[in-house]
Amino acid sequence: MKKIIFSLTLLLFVLQSFSQDRMLATHDKDFYSGRSKHLRNSAWVLAGTGAVAATAGILIIHNNQTAEDLTTAISNVIGGVVLTAAGIAALSTSIPLFIISGALKRKAARLSFNNKRILMPVQNSFVSTAQPTLTLSIRL
Repeated sequence: MKKIIFSLTLLLFVLQSFSQDRMLATHDKDFYSGRSKHLRNSAWVLAGTGAVAATAGILIIHNNQTAEDLTTAISNVIGGVVLTAAGIAALSTSIPLFIISGALKRKAARLSFNNKRILMPVQNSFVSTAQPTLTLSIRL
Protein backbone atom coordinates (compact mmCIF):
# COMPACT_ATOMS: atom_id res chain seq x y z
CA MET A 1 0.00 0.00 0.00
CA LYS A 2 2.85 2.35 0.80
CA LYS A 3 4.43 1.71 -2.59
CA ILE A 4 1.17 2.53 -4.39
CA ILE A 5 0.68 5.80 -2.49
CA PHE A 6 4.32 6.75 -3.07
CA SER A 7 4.02 5.92 -6.79
CA LEU A 8 0.83 7.95 -7.18
CA THR A 9 2.32 10.90 -5.32
CA LEU A 10 5.46 10.78 -7.47
CA LEU A 11 3.30 10.54 -10.58
CA LEU A 12 1.34 13.64 -9.56
CA PHE A 13 4.55 15.63 -9.14
CA VAL A 14 5.96 14.51 -12.46
CA LEU A 15 2.94 14.80 -14.73
CA GLN A 16 1.51 18.07 -15.88
CA SER A 17 -2.19 18.42 -15.21
CA PHE A 18 -4.65 20.03 -17.62
CA SER A 19 -5.13 23.11 -15.48
CA GLN A 20 -1.50 24.19 -15.66
CA ASP A 21 -0.16 26.37 -18.42
CA ARG A 22 3.27 25.86 -19.85
CA MET A 23 5.92 28.30 -18.72
CA LEU A 24 6.41 31.15 -21.17
CA ALA A 25 9.93 31.70 -22.35
CA THR A 26 11.54 34.56 -20.48
CA HIS A 27 14.00 36.72 -22.30
CA ASP A 28 17.09 38.32 -20.87
CA LYS A 29 18.54 41.81 -21.05
CA ASP A 30 20.54 41.11 -24.22
CA PHE A 31 17.41 40.00 -26.10
CA TYR A 32 15.46 43.15 -25.24
CA SER A 33 18.37 45.51 -25.87
CA GLY A 34 19.09 43.82 -29.24
CA ARG A 35 15.47 44.14 -30.33
CA SER A 36 15.46 47.75 -29.18
CA LYS A 37 18.56 48.50 -31.23
CA HIS A 38 17.16 46.85 -34.38
CA LEU A 39 13.85 48.68 -34.08
CA ARG A 40 15.60 52.01 -33.46
CA ASN A 41 17.79 51.49 -36.56
CA SER A 42 14.73 50.62 -38.64
CA ALA A 43 12.94 53.70 -37.35
CA TRP A 44 15.86 55.95 -38.28
CA VAL A 45 16.03 54.44 -41.78
CA LEU A 46 12.30 54.97 -42.27
CA ALA A 47 12.48 58.51 -40.91
CA GLY A 48 15.41 59.45 -43.15
CA THR A 49 13.91 57.84 -46.24
CA GLY A 50 10.54 59.45 -45.57
CA ALA A 51 12.05 62.89 -45.09
CA VAL A 52 14.05 62.65 -48.31
CA ALA A 53 11.06 61.32 -50.27
CA ALA A 54 8.70 63.99 -48.95
CA THR A 55 11.20 66.77 -49.71
CA ALA A 56 11.85 65.40 -53.21
CA GLY A 57 8.12 65.17 -53.88
CA ILE A 58 7.55 68.77 -52.78
CA LEU A 59 10.44 69.94 -54.99
CA ILE A 60 9.02 68.04 -57.98
CA ILE A 61 5.63 69.65 -57.45
CA HIS A 62 7.17 73.11 -57.09
CA ASN A 63 9.44 72.82 -60.18
CA ASN A 64 6.67 71.62 -62.52
CA GLN A 65 4.16 74.39 -61.88
CA THR A 66 5.62 76.55 -64.67
CA ALA A 67 5.98 73.86 -67.39
CA GLU A 68 4.68 74.65 -70.90
CA ASP A 69 3.38 71.17 -71.70
CA LEU A 70 0.24 70.55 -69.61
CA THR A 71 0.23 66.74 -69.77
CA THR A 72 3.87 66.48 -68.69
CA ALA A 73 3.28 68.95 -65.87
CA ILE A 74 0.21 67.05 -64.63
CA SER A 75 2.01 63.68 -64.71
CA ASN A 76 5.03 65.12 -62.87
CA VAL A 77 2.80 66.81 -60.27
CA ILE A 78 0.94 63.55 -59.71
CA GLY A 79 4.29 61.75 -59.31
CA GLY A 80 5.39 64.42 -56.83
CA VAL A 81 2.16 64.03 -54.84
CA VAL A 82 2.60 60.24 -54.73
CA LEU A 83 6.25 60.61 -53.64
CA THR A 84 5.27 63.12 -50.95
CA ALA A 85 2.50 60.81 -49.68
CA ALA A 86 4.93 57.86 -49.55
CA GLY A 87 7.43 60.00 -47.62
CA ILE A 88 4.79 61.08 -45.11
CA ALA A 89 3.66 57.46 -44.70
CA ALA A 90 7.27 56.37 -44.01
CA LEU A 91 7.70 59.17 -41.48
CA SER A 92 4.43 58.17 -39.79
CA THR A 93 5.51 54.53 -39.67
CA SER A 94 8.79 55.40 -37.95
CA ILE A 95 7.04 56.99 -34.94
CA PRO A 96 5.58 53.73 -33.49
CA LEU A 97 8.93 52.01 -34.05
CA PHE A 98 10.66 54.67 -31.94
CA ILE A 99 8.03 54.21 -29.21
CA ILE A 100 8.35 50.40 -29.17
CA SER A 101 12.15 50.67 -29.20
CA GLY A 102 12.06 52.92 -26.13
CA ALA A 103 9.71 50.54 -24.32
CA LEU A 104 12.00 47.57 -25.00
CA LYS A 105 15.01 49.60 -23.86
CA ARG A 106 13.29 50.40 -20.57
CA LYS A 107 12.34 46.73 -20.17
CA ALA A 108 15.97 45.71 -20.73
CA ALA A 109 17.11 48.23 -18.14
CA ARG A 110 14.76 46.75 -15.54
CA LEU A 111 16.04 43.18 -15.93
CA SER A 112 19.72 42.50 -15.40
CA PHE A 113 22.06 39.68 -14.42
CA ASN A 114 25.00 40.75 -12.30
CA ASN A 115 27.09 39.88 -9.26
CA LYS A 116 26.19 41.39 -5.90
CA ARG A 117 28.66 41.55 -3.05
CA ILE A 118 27.31 39.93 0.13
CA LEU A 119 28.82 39.38 3.56
CA MET A 120 29.23 35.76 4.64
CA PRO A 121 30.13 34.80 8.21
CA VAL A 122 33.36 32.79 8.40
CA GLN A 123 35.06 31.94 11.72
CA ASN A 124 33.96 34.91 13.84
CA SER A 125 34.33 37.42 10.98
CA PHE A 126 32.61 38.40 7.75
CA VAL A 127 33.96 37.83 4.25
CA SER A 128 32.68 39.65 1.18
CA THR A 129 31.82 37.23 -1.64
CA ALA A 130 30.20 37.68 -5.03
CA GLN A 131 26.74 36.18 -5.44
CA PRO A 132 25.20 35.93 -8.95
CA THR A 133 21.79 37.61 -8.97
CA LEU A 134 18.91 38.43 -11.25
CA THR A 135 17.87 41.99 -10.56
CA LEU A 136 14.39 43.22 -11.41
CA SER A 137 13.94 46.97 -10.92
CA ILE A 138 10.41 48.09 -10.16
CA ARG A 139 9.67 51.76 -10.73
CA LEU A 140 7.25 53.30 -8.26
